[in-house]
Amino acid sequence: MKYLVTAALAVTVLFSTVNAQEEKSAITLKNEAVDALKVKDYKKALATYEQVMEITKDAPEGVVYYNAATCARTLENYDKAIEYYKQSESLSYRPDQSAFYVGYALNKLDKDAEMEVYMTSIMEKYAASTILDKMKALVITYYLKEGSKPYNEAADMLKAAKPADQKELDELNAKVKVKFAEAKPWFEKAAKYAAADDERIVKPMAEINSRLAE
Repeated sequence: MKYLVTAALAVTVLFSTVNAQEEKSAITLKNEAVDALKVKDYKKALATYEQVMEITKDAPEGVVYYNAATCARTLENYDKAIEYYKQSESLSYRPDQSAFYVGYALNKLDKDAEMEVYMTSIMEKYAASTILDKMKALVITYYLKEGSKPYNEAADMLKAAKPADQKELDELNAKVKVKFAEAKPWFEKAAKYAAADDERIVKPMAEINSRLAE
């Protein structure tokens, strides 16, 4: 019985020692990651934070995932940035910032349709966020980019056109209206999130509505 108790104590001490070593390793690694960040060695910092993640996987820390995500974003590894920002949001570490950067990364990956759906839900979820304007700006920029494509096509048609008669003029106007009609929904979406006096929207919408009313 004495040997069993001694063995049990030995195992307990060994387990405690291993835990202490792991905890110390995590702290040491986090310090190393911070040192790497100070000299802008984002690749090393990211790799180091990932080591911390492995050690602390049973008790993950949001700040570790957030910092790792920021390193990945800086390195333009947007897929990894998305993965880690989602983790930091789920761990309630700077959740609105984390969510915003998921949308930012989706935009950088040209996954704009996915970004739009994601950011729409995020803006509702974090309606009281101090960075709500940044969230809005991300989707507004996307809407204006998409709306400007058919809008500019219509403008180019009008500049280049030299209709010889009324028939050609009517055909031109019909084509222009099609393009303005394609552009309108995008500018309307942008208007939902932009300031009422945003000239990037007000002027194009005025021309679109005028042309479509003819």
